[in-house]
Amino acid sequence: MDALLVILLFLAVYRGTRLIVTDKLPVIDIPREAFVQRWGAYAEATWIPDERRYSWPVRAFRYVFAAQWPSINGFSRTNLVMKSLAYLWECPWCTSVWVGAAVVYATAQYVDLPYPWLVWGAASAVTGLLVNVEEKLDK
Repeated sequence: MDALLVILLFLAVYRGTRLIVTDKLPVIDIPREAFVQRWGAYAEATWIPDERRYSWPVRAFRYVFAAQWPSINGFSRTNLVMKSLAYLWECPWCTSVWVGAAVVYATAQYVDLPYPWLVWGAASAVTGLLVNVEEKLDK
């Protein structure tokens, strides 16, 4: 019974992650694309430094929260926090950690789940591996 429960958890985490990251369901796809276009940045986008002199705490705060990278849409800039959230929304490995946490937590509330911390990590890892297999099969 425990093995079947763990397998079902793995599949639920995979499906939930795929729904959030990849699926074209308009309820998810339209907000995801709008958010990523506005706040995301290309990997090769370079940081636009501020030439003014600040003390190091102000520089660190500005690095994280000031809009200093060009966004994907080309019309605006993004900051480190929002750029990271946009990346998180498109990364199946990253998203599977949070989906796995929600699924394992919800399951542990109703069922005696053995080692929920280990199941959470394993579900995230299996989801990432399944996504890699799916990408290879699509090519």
